[in-house]
Amino acid sequence: AQRLLVENGDKAIFSDLYKLIKDKEVDGLGLNPGALHALWTLEGLGGVTSDPEALEVVKGAIAHPSGAVRKAVVQMLPRNEGNDGFLLKSNVLNEKDPEVQLAALLYFAEREPSMEIGERLFGLSGEKQINTDEWLASALYVAGSKHHKGFTTAFMAANPNFEIKSQDGRPREVSDMDDTAWKKMQLPQYIEDAGLQIDGIIWFRKNVDLPPTSAGKTGNISLGPIDDSDKVYINGTLIGGTEKDYKADRTYTIPAGILKAGKNTVSIQVEDTGGGGGIWGKKEQMFLKVGPANIPLAGEWKYEIAEDYTQKASKLFDKTTVGELLVSTYMGETNLGDQDSLEEQGESIIINIKVIENEMKYDITEFVVEAGKTVELVFENTDFMQHNLVITKRGEKEKVGMAADKLAMDADGADKNYVPVMPEVLFATAIVDPDKKVVLKFVAPKEPGDYPYICTFPGHWRIMQGNMKVVKAN
Repeated sequence: AQRLLVENGDKAIFSDLYKLIKDKEVDGLGLNPGALHALWTLEGLGGVTSDPEALEVVKGAIAHPSGAVRKAVVQMLPRNEGNDGFLLKSNVLNEKDPEVQLAALLYFAEREPSMEIGERLFGLSGEKQINTDEWLASALYVAGSKHHKGFTTAFMAANPNFEIKSQDGRPREVSDMDDTAWKKMQLPQYIEDAGLQIDGIIWFRKNVDLPPTSAGKTGNISLGPIDDSDKVYINGTLIGGTEKDYKADRTYTIPAGILKAGKNTVSIQVEDTGGGGGIWGKKEQMFLKVGPANIPLAGEWKYEIAEDYTQKASKLFDKTTVGELLVSTYMGETNLGDQDSLEEQGESIIINIKVIENEMKYDITEFVVEAGKTVELVFENTDFMQHNLVITKRGEKEKVGMAADKLAMDADGADKNYVPVMPEVLFATAIVDPDKKVVLKFVAPKEPGDYPYICTFPGHWRIMQGNMKVVKAN
């Protein structure tokens, strides 16, 4: 009946649906099937997004005695700030029905980062219902990751003496730890090529000697691409990190006061979540630079496996709380500065690019960046089709585009995000679904010139193009 009503498209039945939705009776199982199907019929007819009265009726059902009805309300509400405030005020995050609470956590996991939401999520992290349910705990972690700044701020206010430790309790980033039992690996290379057939967290360490003239000075460390995520420490201090971007070249600034004369310890936490993993670029991409000194980092490194996901049988949160794990992951990012603080400090340039709906075009077809400067490219897909953004080497647009066309016939093309694996590709986002966005962080090429960007979704690149103009730094 629900299907037939939706297919018929007759909105004159709205008033009848309202009566069913407002019926507060429940059966012996706590259900009201009529109200539940009326809600989804109303949603299928477009009432939730087009009719203010229908939306108010739906919102009113958040107090329905049936948990299934309340869950449906959360699932169908349009994702916007107004409904964010409504759900927070309704206290649906503290629902006693775990399925409704799960739906609420997933709703907020899809929303834009918010200090208030992050703080409210932290308030849940100590609840028994969350910590004794693996799915609720995982959902809280996902939502907390999206709003990690507010979550971390609230966590640290409640736990001012909290310190980040590795999951087995041993801080591997400090320079004075005993690593004599660690194994050795030549870098760069994939860990699988070195015989390490795992997915998980691996720590790498290397000591670098610097002359007295380098003590206390600022510098830069370059490591090339790392698959998938990394956190880089020098002498125990976190200096940078990148989440889930296996292609981005890692180049981080070393603040003044960290480097010292003599031995300096570089520690890198690498997380490989699937496929190839590790520090896999070219030898010449790995170096530490202080003033005129340029110290190569390629060669022998020590390593230790901190966590092997392929062997892990225990729950994700069996050795730590949801809050501690989340803060251990994101506290360093918050301390280093979020997107807003980077913009204020002038450490990176932020470029916002959207898709022109129905025209298969970027709304910005040229932007200018300085050579060697950090760029945060925020790509928002406001179209009804999937798109991505791929930056190529100078003059290589056609070569990359033709290679992308071939991926359309590859069974693994979609899994590769239709991005060809070739040196002509400099930086690339994943395929972005409609009404979603992604942030691509990279360091602009050192050589000035015009660097094209295209969408490599099959058939798009010939129309969907732009140009990144790199100019000399002032």
